[in-house]
Amino acid sequence: MLTTFISLVLIVGGAFLIFLARRRSAFASGITIKIINSLTPAVCSMLVNKFESHAYEGQKQTSEYVKVTIFRWVSTAIVNIIITPFTSTTKNGAVFLLSALRATFIFELVTTPVLQLLDIGGNVKRHILGPRAVDQRRMDLKFLGNSYTLGERYTDLTKILFLTFFYAVIFPTGFFYAFATLALTYWVDKYSLLRQWGPAPKVGSQISEISRDYFFNAALLAFAIFGAYQWAGFPYDDACGMYSSSMISKGKT
Repeated sequence: MLTTFISLVLIVGGAFLIFLARRRSAFASGITIKIINSLTPAVCSMLVNKFESHAYEGQKQTSEYVKVTIFRWVSTAIVNIIITPFTSTTKNGAVFLLSALRATFIFELVTTPVLQLLDIGGNVKRHILGPRAVDQRRMDLKFLGNSYTLGERYTDLTKILFLTFFYAVIFPTGFFYAFATLALTYWVDKYSLLRQWGPAPKVGSQISEISRDYFFNAALLAFAIFGAYQWAGFPYDDACGMYSSSMISKGKT
């Protein structure tokens, strides 16, 4: 319960930072979303390790996965539609929704694979800290592969799918961005799994089951509901707001 409350507070705080960034530009908004999404797994892992007790590694990673996924869905997709005025939904400009979506997709396509391939932390450990270790044991520890969790890899997948489905009607180009991002993520993850990452703890099927049964279905549901909402809102000019329901029912224009 405590971790859930802290997570909600952090989500609200992250949403406020994104709101402030969007007031400056879509580029600033994209950077802010990327930074928040990058820090989220570490924060959620710290909360789970400190305040929760789990008998199995699979249960622990499932708890982290749920929190990280909700956090990333809100910061990546939901916040943008909340802070955007209705009549500005389809406007083009540096501070409007479509530019923010484009910046978010580009940052996901470019920065994540590049930073993962550069492996800055791993290279620092292997080439700077390792040779300067005081003994063999400590040097060997610097040459271990980077740690990763299956839940975090799932969140990268569901985050892109949810963002694409959520804005499919007003930003159909997102499907092309999503295809490129997911294809590149597959090959970069494959390289990292074989060349950079260390062995991961064995986990059960809890993460894949909860992702299949709940989060993928939730993404499809958002696709249907918000797609219908966005079609109903066209052309987003509030032109019908001047007519009362009684006038419309009588056929007056």
